[in-house]
Amino acid sequence: MKQFIKIFGVFFVCQISINLIILLFLVLIHQEHNKVLLNVLPFCTFLVSIILTYFIAYRWKRFRFIKKTDINAIKFTVAGISYRKYEEVERAEILEKGEIVYLKREPTNIHDENAIKIFTKDHVFIGYVPKKVNVNIPNHVTTGYVVDVILTSTYPCVSIMCKWLYYVSDEEE
Repeated sequence: MKQFIKIFGVFFVCQISINLIILLFLVLIHQEHNKVLLNVLPFCTFLVSIILTYFIAYRWKRFRFIKKTDINAIKFTVAGISYRKYEEVERAEILEKGEIVYLKREPTNIHDENAIKIFTKDHVFIGYVPKKVNVNIPNHVTTGYVVDVILTSTYPCVSIMCKWLYYVSDEEE
């Protein structure tokens, strides 16, 4: 219900904003076609508002990926899949729910010094831990924690859950 109220609010704000912009535009151009445009205005703004609301809601849902499920777990969406090679994307699409994937730091990444790569069990690179999440993970990855990384969904995007299980000292590795 809360999601519906949020989406309705976004739709309402889009509708009002578009109406104001179009009315301002009509006032500025002062042409005789204003009567025709005013008749078409409600339909056009409604249509544009629906489209904008869809894209805003889609992006909102997609980027709301940090979800703490318990003290030592984070759920997130894999970043950068769209930049992968066809074979890697294809491999990411056939991942099964519950399948284990692996994390590896990439300190030489020019875009993000905290970057963490995500690999499948057969060593196929499928993407990265998102920037908003990876600042919480590098300490655990580099200090020897065993990270249990489990795929939780593949549609509409690949989601992963990371759990910190226990500490492994350097001698055990």
